[in-house]
This record gives sequence, structure tokens and C-alpha cells, in this order.
Amino acid sequence: MVTDITSGEINAILTPGDGVNVTGSKIKIAGGHPGNGLYLMPQAEEGNEIPVPKTSILNNGPSKIVFIMPAHLPAGEYKLKIITRFTTGAVMFKGLRTYYIRLPVGNRIGVFPLPVKDTFPYL
Repeated sequence: MVTDITSGEINAILTPGDGVNVTGSKIKIAGGHPGNGLYLMPQAEEGNEIPVPKTSILNNGPSKIVFIMPAHLPAGEYKLKIITRFTTGAVMFKGLRTYYIRLPVGNRIGVFPLPVKDTFPYL
């Protein structure tokens, strides 16, 4: 589930520069792999990943990540990509765990919310 902290809207439009709350299972960004992190991928430009700076991640928990959306993002459809090796227990997952969440980004005018039903773990 993705919540725009400013508006309180769930699985709806996210505003650049505002806070975002992502809840799920085993989503904590952990494990010493250099690719671990949060990325925003514009739907219109496949292959172009915009990393969310580590300094913008305010809470990194096993079931909740809170971060600030980059302020420069143009309105449009994005995928939030979470890459981690986190699992329950003390031993990290041997491979990389990757989650994708579709989300619209905009100023609440002219961008329509999308359902967040296509979350794909382990891709």
C-alpha cells in the first residue's frame, strides 16, 4: 500500500517533494549489494531509473518505508522499484528481492489514479 503523506490518499496520485509511506512485507532495504535501494522508473522511458537518495529515506523498516519523493519529477506514470536482500531472521536473502509498484505522480490535476494491483515480488 502506498500513501501520500500530505493528502492522506492511499494508492492514488503522489506529489513530487512530498512524503510517501510504503507498507508491505520484507521491504526493508538491507544487505550489502550496491544495487539495493529505491528507484522510480518512468513508464514512458523504460530503462531510465531515478534513484531515491538514501538521505530522502526517513524510515526503513521491515514492513514500512517512508521517503520524500524527488521534487523534480514530472507528472506521469511511474513504477516504484524496491531492491533488497532483507528477509526475516539474521541471515540475508542470498539473491536480490525486487518489488515493483505502479504509481502516478502529479499535481492532482490531469493525472488519474491507477490501481496498485500489479505488485510483483521476486522479479
